[in-house]
Amino acid sequence: MVLDGLDQIPPRPAAAPAPPRPRPAPPRPRPVPTARRDPRIRWEARRPPEARPAPRGPRPVGLGPTPRYSVPPRWGLVDVITPAEEPRPSRLERLAGSLTPLLQATGSVLLVAAFAEAWIYALLIRNRTAPVGATTAGWAYAITWALGVVSIVMVVASLLSFTEWLRRRRAEAFAEHDRLDPRPTWHLVVGCLVPVVNIVAPAVFLHELARCGHALPADRVMRVLRLWWAAWAALSALAIGTLVIRYASDSIQWGANAVLLTVVCDLAGAAFAVVSSRLLVRAFDPDARPEPSTRWLAA
Repeated sequence: MVLDGLDQIPPRPAAAPAPPRPRPAPPRPRPVPTARRDPRIRWEARRPPEARPAPRGPRPVGLGPTPRYSVPPRWGLVDVITPAEEPRPSRLERLAGSLTPLLQATGSVLLVAAFAEAWIYALLIRNRTAPVGATTAGWAYAITWALGVVSIVMVVASLLSFTEWLRRRRAEAFAEHDRLDPRPTWHLVVGCLVPVVNIVAPAVFLHELARCGHALPADRVMRVLRLWWAAWAALSALAIGTLVIRYASDSIQWGANAVLLTVVCDLAGAAFAVVSSRLLVRAFDPDARPEPSTRWLAA
């Protein structure tokens, strides 16, 4: 019976779990004692100069409305192209390029010198019948000597220009055949500038140049060069003979003959210089070769 009563008693409910204990709060830091602020001191914080911003400029004014055109505008950006500077020629290049004007100027000076010598010869003829004034004779001899000095300077300058021109033309002509000029520069200088030697050497140098390149026909250029050398040799012989007679004459008649020979020599030199200025450029200068105006075709 007791057991049965125990069976009818309801079971007891389970006990609830105990609530978690609250965590203790962390200890507050103790305040650090600070020094008392002096009321007489005022603290200000400022930026260093390198950290300060640049001053602001004035605000740009509005450009206004977009312009409108009834027709397409004709203006625009102009592209100005500056041409490249050409290299300046050297002194030797300018000397070689001035062969033609130098020869023409030499011819002009020799022509004027010939007229001055003719004036002297006319005064000598007049002096045979009537005396010539000292002032007139003095001016005539002064002008003649001045023109003689200028003529010598012009002839030397023309020879220097011819030497440099010949050296460059020979180098260009041999380079077209993938060759080098077999003659060194000092050969050309000695052959063109040393007296007596320059009577023969320039003709030899020009014949060698003609074998490499020229603008005239082959038979014609050889004939022209032979005539040019003959004229140069005759002019040189005439100049040497005139100098010998002029400075070796011991009489008035031979002095007058020397003056007359000087006139002839100056006229011949002027003609030779002018002809050479055209002949050499036309025959050997590649920049001066004329283009044919008519071209014939086989039909």
